[in-house]
Amino acid sequence: MGNQQERLFDLGWLVGSFESEGGFCLAKSCCNKRGWRYTPLCTISNTDNNFIFACIEILKSLDIPHYVCFKRSTGKHRPCRDIIIRGYQRCDKFLKFIIPLLKTKKDQANLMREFIDYRLSKNYRYPYGEYEDNAHKRMKELNKIPRDYTPDFINK
Repeated sequence: MGNQQERLFDLGWLVGSFESEGGFCLAKSCCNKRGWRYTPLCTISNTDNNFIFACIEILKSLDIPHYVCFKRSTGKHRPCRDIIIRGYQRCDKFLKFIIPLLKTKKDQANLMREFIDYRLSKNYRYPYGEYEDNAHKRMKELNKIPRDYTPDFINK
């Protein structure tokens, strides 16, 4: 396989991994005098270190900034690692790679992309308002929609 084919294969693998183990979020946090603010987050979580390291290598090859967070085991849950892509420009860069290949999380990705484009078109001091609140609520709704993978749904 040539270098370009390997890169496409790796990107496809990463997108499939993100579809099953990842998620989109507009994280809401308090911002002193200006009220609420929303930060875009793309995360991939897994307990398998080899899986996480493979994702990290692909993200590095695509030059997508990220960090890894370790969660200790709690009771019956195994230790877990989260790969986190946080912020407007970092998430935007990641979305440009994955949106064309997404299947089940395309609505969340497009909503995040619209939100990022809207906020980047404003001055960073521009206050958050109704548009951002609605985008946050819509993202929460999209993330709650159950996905039906029964054979009847697949055969449609």
